Amino acid sequence: MKAKNLKILKEHGFNVPNFIVVERESDLTPTNLFILGHENKFAVRSSFSLEDSKHSSFAGQFKTLLNVPFNELKEAVREVKDSLLEDNVVQYCEANNINMQTQNNHIVIQEMVDAEYSGVIFTANPNGCLNEAVIVVGNGLGCNVVEDKIETTTYFYNYDDRNCKVMASEKSPTLS
Repeated sequence: MKAKNLKILKEHGFNVPNFIVVERESDLTPTNLFILGHENKFAVRSSFSLEDSKHSSFAGQFKTLLNVPFNELKEAVREVKDSLLEDNVVQYCEANNINMQTQNNHIVIQEMVDAEYSGVIFTANPNGCLNEAVIVVGNGLGCNVVEDKIETTTYFYNYDDRNCKVMASEKSPTLS
């Protein structure tokens, strides 16, 4: 799903850092590697088809590697792919009757950007208010937001009345 959404954003003119999609380290062909460039650092992330479906969420269960140097991409792809075999993933699949054998196991390799701020969006409030989107923003990389390591600003946007409420801490960024 991540790969598909990145492609859609790029096709619609959004400024998306360069990326390629592979299934295994052997897919890192000279052409693919040329697209990425040798001087950059990269994010290597799962984009497995079993993630974030209508019936299940694997949030936080697969490995993401950040600031990976070019010469370590093959090992990083292998590590992300191997996170499919972690006990927590296997148990979750068994508990939810998910057949791992029928899944696409895509991995996104994307050029890292030096983020001024980043965040996470939930299109439905995970606390149960389904007509409300939640955006959490912090300084620097998104992993610090997700892991609650930095002060953040949280926006609650109600789809029905189009009101937006903001909860900010003293040192967190605010968006216009």
